[in-house]
Amino acid sequence: MRIDYHLERIMKHNRLINFKNSIRSFSIYERILECLLEITNVFSNNNNNKKTSTQNIIGRRQNLIRNGHHFCHLLLAIIHSKNDRHWKQQILIELFPFFKEICTNLGQLIWALNSNKEHIRYVCKVFALPEYYFRCTSSTSLYGGEFIPIKAIIIQMNRNCLMTIHECETIRMNIHHMVKEIYFN
Repeated sequence: MRIDYHLERIMKHNRLINFKNSIRSFSIYERILECLLEITNVFSNNNNNKKTSTQNIIGRRQNLIRNGHHFCHLLLAIIHSKNDRHWKQQILIELFPFFKEICTNLGQLIWALNSNKEHIRYVCKVFALPEYYFRCTSSTSLYGGEFIPIKAIIIQMNRNCLMTIHECETIRMNIHHMVKEIYFN
């Protein structure tokens, strides 16, 4: 199933085996919901802090996005400086490795979030999601379970992906335009 492929892609082998073993006794319906929760990285059964699911990818890559914004401000300062064209081009040549790294990493982040979003969209299209999912485990509460608003979680994750993708694309586009302006003007 496509959701299994997605989990294999985002999880390390040991973690994937542990996760699949932990949900083996669940019905197919519950397994699909648990997989969706694992992909979105919300209410995960796993207490491992080194998760690589969607919400965690966004959180871990905020530093990259901030660096992209800072680089845009630096390029803007170079554009508006009173120095001659040759000086600006020399600065740009010195900054090229940093420029290349930021744009490459932003591109990889865009690809990863688009991939996660599309996998979730596909699963939600072929599988009717309930508003709430009742997870019945003895460790989650005094009553042995919790209600998880799975539909709202998926919608919010999708919005977070779209906002982050848009922000990354905007940063990349701004960097490319400013580099062209510095180098060719």
